[in-house]
Amino acid sequence: MAEIVVEGDTVALNNVILEDAEVARAFGKVPEAEREGFLRNVVLMGILARNATTDEFKVEELATEIRRIVSGTETSVDKVKVALEAKVEELLKVAQASIQGMVMSAEQKEAQRKELEEAKSRTAEEGRKFEQHVGDDLAEIASHFGVEIEHVGESYGKQGKKGDYVIKFEEGDVVFEIKKDKVPAKRYSKKEIMDELVPAVRNRDAGYGIFITKSIEGLPREILVLGVVGDGPYMACGLEEGGLPLPKILPIVCQMARARMAIQNAQATEVGVARIEASCKEALDALNGARRKCKSIRETATAVETDAIDRIESLLKAILGSL
Repeated sequence: MAEIVVEGDTVALNNVILEDAEVARAFGKVPEAEREGFLRNVVLMGILARNATTDEFKVEELATEIRRIVSGTETSVDKVKVALEAKVEELLKVAQASIQGMVMSAEQKEAQRKELEEAKSRTAEEGRKFEQHVGDDLAEIASHFGVEIEHVGESYGKQGKKGDYVIKFEEGDVVFEIKKDKVPAKRYSKKEIMDELVPAVRNRDAGYGIFITKSIEGLPREILVLGVVGDGPYMACGLEEGGLPLPKILPIVCQMARARMAIQNAQATEVGVARIEASCKEALDALNGARRKCKSIRETATAVETDAIDRIESLLKAILGSL
């Protein structure tokens, strides 16, 4: 009966018989005087293989390599040891390369994350600059009419921070929601505009809400330059076309908002609401009509600045004068 005794750092093998043709062939090729050392090395190699922990250090692959070495022409224990060490070194290099690959992947992901954050930061900064630019223009309009303007974008209203600027006209407060063009270029839908204006009007207790984007190409297709959105006191407009500014859009949209608020506040029998509403529609149609007739951006700017703008402003002045 085989007996294997472990005492401290010593293992004693008594009556151990290995009935295996491959094992017998391997030991048969080793000189008898070297077989004890050969056995020790084989056992150590098996233990090392079993204890291997890296994914790339494959136990089966190592066992196959051991079989190849011991079943070949190599008979020297030293040569077996050298060949095995070379194989282990190769496997360790593979494992190290795999780890380095994972580290590089993590570094690349971190670089991508930083790049996205920087892009978001640049976009946010561009949005703030555009908002400030529009705010300066709105301040000039408020000053012209002798009314107050408030930059409320960072302050809380009734239900949050919706709304960027509020002009306090005599007819009522107008809240402005200012949005930079989408990146990549894409049109805002009517729903997206309403999702901004409805809570902004409610939050700032305003009588009218105006959505402003940089380019008319960012507006819904049915709104050429400016137009009413939905059934309530909401309007949207763009300030540029093809990178060129459209003149006097902000003063016009403010005048139209004032006229519509005046209609809402007045009694029909006193001011002739139907006539004023028709004049507002005529002013809007005049602006959009000029836009349709023009064949190029330059012609659009020229036509709007000459005939259409004068006509629209005179109509709106007449409306407000009658109120």
